[in-house]
Amino acid sequence: MNARIDDATARFLDSAAVDLQRQVRLIGTVERIGAETTDDGVTLVATICIGTDVFQVPASGDSLLTAYARLTRDVAEPMLASAFRGVLAS
Repeated sequence: MNARIDDATARFLDSAAVDLQRQVRLIGTVERIGAETTDDGVTLVATICIGTDVFQVPASGDSLLTAYARLTRDVAEPMLASAFRGVLAS
């Protein structure tokens, strides 16, 4: 990840983490969201804890907004997988 980000990006990532926490609120915790600028745009990586599982969910886009929109969609898969494993284990 980039060693240094600007203040606007840092504020966006803070807000994105709060928003994403609302999405995973019942079964998980958003530990962090990081951003890396690439030649094609930006890649966000969310670290999410669900029970004893820790997932890193990457999402890329041509801007922070498009990457975040993909992240909110892509975070559903590990959440469902973890919940399903929990059902099987009980």
